[in-house]
Amino acid sequence: MKNIVYSVLLLILGSCASEKLNMSPLNNSSTTSKTTAVKDLSTFKNYITQNENAAEITNLLASFPKFAKNKSLNLEAASMIITIQDYLYAVEAGNAQGKDRALKEFEKSYKKVQTLRKNLSPDDDEVLNRYLVRIKTNINSIENYLHTPVNE
Repeated sequence: MKNIVYSVLLLILGSCASEKLNMSPLNNSSTTSKTTAVKDLSTFKNYITQNENAAEITNLLASFPKFAKNKSLNLEAASMIITIQDYLYAVEAGNAQGKDRALKEFEKSYKKVQTLRKNLSPDDDEVLNRYLVRIKTNINSIENYLHTPVNE
């Protein structure tokens, strides 16, 4: 009989201990208020993993098209994908210099991809254009968020 009571007691204590405390700064309403200060990358660190823009960029990179007739475009697109991933990692880590470096590399790759896409068929060009526009739009949204003044 004692074993059953101890088992039930352990079960109750174990189920109560398995609940996780949410320590996210996004859900914390008692954050300190800043007036007209620019957001620091560290405030964005936890937000990037839940950000819709970052999630869409990741999905776009995973499904980025490959073009059988244009190997140079595929190589430059692969380079661009790596720099975008570096950008997202730098933002998540709060590394401002790494973020800026990755953005410059992205811009270089983006321009090269724009010049190489002239050799594509109209259908492939349209598909590539949709991907590039959505990626650039999401990166701009992240950058706008990072540079928006905080007025809490």
